Parts: sequence; structure tokens; C-alpha cells
Amino acid sequence: MSGCGPSSRVAASRCVTTPKLSTSSRSTFQGPVCRTGSVIRGATQSQTAATQPTVSEEQPGADWLAHLTEKRQQEGFAEPTPKQLKDAAKQKRHDANEAVVALFLENVEPAVINEAALRSYLGRYGPFDPERVTAILDRILESTPKDLHVEVYLDAIRKQIEGDAS
Repeated sequence: MSGCGPSSRVAASRCVTTPKLSTSSRSTFQGPVCRTGSVIRGATQSQTAATQPTVSEEQPGADWLAHLTEKRQQEGFAEPTPKQLKDAAKQKRHDANEAVVALFLENVEPAVINEAALRSYLGRYGPFDPERVTAILDRILESTPKDLHVEVYLDAIRKQIEGDAS
């Protein structure tokens, strides 16, 4: 069923009453016209006047989004792009991982440090907060020797961090 009408299923808000102009440029009412351009059959001018939106409904009270956008542009505010956010998060993770690697290089026997294994572990389970790792590593090294494999220390650190989070 196409077009608008009293028996059609098209919502009244989609139909607008506008006079159709004849070829002689005189205004003659031919009935309400749907947004698709078809005339609503069976409706009178008085019936369709109730479906027309009033002037106050058509105009919004305020355009807050435009106001905020203009204000931000005047302040020189530039929101970071998703790529910039991704790059910043990647850099933050890299910095945290490098700080943990430096901690291990300073505190654990150099003979047992496998940097590739350390970086791989941090890539898989990291990043860890360097301050928390420092405190945990200090506690671990007080009670264990400094010549264990790095994954032993990393597993203990990860378990303590996960235990603190839960």
C-alpha cells in the first residue's frame, strides 16, 4: 500500500499538508502531501491541520552542541585523534616495560637475565606498574636468591599484582 491516507500505515508525522500549485500559479488545496510527494487520499484540510507541527516544535530551543563546538574552537582545544590515543597508549606501555627491564638489569644477576624472554613476558602479560614491581621485586629478593630465572620473578610479580587486584 503506497501513499498516505486515513487507512494507510504511514505515521502522521511523516505527512505534511502543503497546497499544490496549479499550472496557473493559483493556490488550490489538493490535500496533505506525504514526504514522498504523494497526496493523502480522503483527508480534508481541517483534518490535516492537526497533523502539522507548530512553529515552536520545528525550531529547537538552543543548539548546545554548536555552542560547545564554537567555544572549544575559540579556546584552541584540539581533541586527540584515535591514532594519537593509540600511539600514546603504545608509548606508555613501552615506557613501563622498559622501566621493568631496567629494574631487572639492576637487581638480578646478569647471568640469568634473558632480555628476549623478559620482553616477551611483558608483551604477553604487561604492562606492569614500575613502582609496584620495584616494591614487589624488593620483597621477593629479600627471601630468594638473585640467580633464579627471570620468569620465576615475573610469575611471582604477576601473581601478587593479580592478587592485589582481586
